[in-house]
Amino acid sequence: HKYTKEGSNGLTLQQVDDFAVATASEAHHKWVNDTLDKGFRKVKHEGIMSQYMGANVDQTRYYIHVHAYNYLKSVFIKHGMMDKMKATPPKEPLHPAMVKEIMATRGSSDIQERYKLEAKHGFKYRTLVGEWIFLMYLC
Repeated sequence: HKYTKEGSNGLTLQQVDDFAVATASEAHHKWVNDTLDKGFRKVKHEGIMSQYMGANVDQTRYYIHVHAYNYLKSVFIKHGMMDKMKATPPKEPLHPAMVKEIMATRGSSDIQERYKLEAKHGFKYRTLVGEWIFLMYLC
């Protein structure tokens, strides 16, 4: 949510019961926190944020950089990809014909075959797809 109060711009972000407040004014930040305290149970104020809902937040006096380094690293580690990522340089993007072929290919509906593939490759495909979808949402 973007808003202006007394000439000062502010942003708030809410995910269920987690709130983040961005403003350059200390007084404005206090006003937002006091307002939240009145409307909800006592809000826990954690100071300058470094992470929020899986995103890294780097703050300086000149900029705020939001990125997903820690989340991405945890996904790579969880699926045994960290060493592969270091050893394998990125390849060129897929040729459009390859993308069409991949999109048109139907996977097996046999659950046992899926389990064999998961065991062979060392990760659960659907889990990984869900983690990539969250990453796209995050970024």
